Amino acid sequence: MKKERLYYIIASLFYGLSGYVVVMFFNIMWLDAIYIMPMLIWLIIRYINEKSYIPLIVAYAYLFLTNFYMAYMVGVFSAIFFIMYFLYINDY
Repeated sequence: MKKERLYYIIASLFYGLSGYVVVMFFNIMWLDAIYIMPMLIWLIIRYINEKSYIPLIVAYAYLFLTNFYMAYMVGVFSAIFFIMYFLYINDY
């Protein structure tokens, strides 16, 4: 390969990847997982205080059915939040 051709390949690769990043940035389908997080936090607190788990299960089912790829990240966040909140409640 000539040196000039290698620069063309690298430039076209960077151009293609930058287009991919821009398109994935504007993918508004993933925003519903972010919008449901405050409701999940409230439902986790409600579950710890009142032991009502049915609304929490419905919210997680909705989240996993509509957007699986972001739902596991929200699930990890809510698991960490559950542990931290439970430890905070038991501390005082």
